[in-house]
Amino acid sequence: MSYSVSAFRRFRAMHWMPMGKEEERAPHEHDYRIEVRAEGRSLSRDGFLVDIDVLKGGLDDLVEGLSGKSVNELPELRGLPPSLENFAAAARTALLRRLNTEALESITVTLWESEDASASYTERLGR
Repeated sequence: MSYSVSAFRRFRAMHWMPMGKEEERAPHEHDYRIEVRAEGRSLSRDGFLVDIDVLKGGLDDLVEGLSGKSVNELPELRGLPPSLENFAAAARTALLRRLNTEALESITVTLWESEDASASYTERLGR
């Protein structure tokens, strides 16, 4: 038995791949979709796995900070290529700062850069 809570947002941002194909090295935009899914077997003392309003607020803050900007400039990506995989891990880091993780066992962030291409990062929180 386990619980899960998820929320998603859409935003437009750009990136470039420093070591990618020639067309990928130029800044280009994507219409991203980001989904965060929190999972756990028990609820906090307040009766939540995670407060959905806090989760959505964290997504709103993240998206607001990225919309119309370059993913390459995320502090969490410093020194890393801005691949979907690294971007998903960086988004997880930014979101975990805002969440009460008392009851969470794992968090998964999935990013779509198009309707048919996505990458996910899952972190087990060791509960």
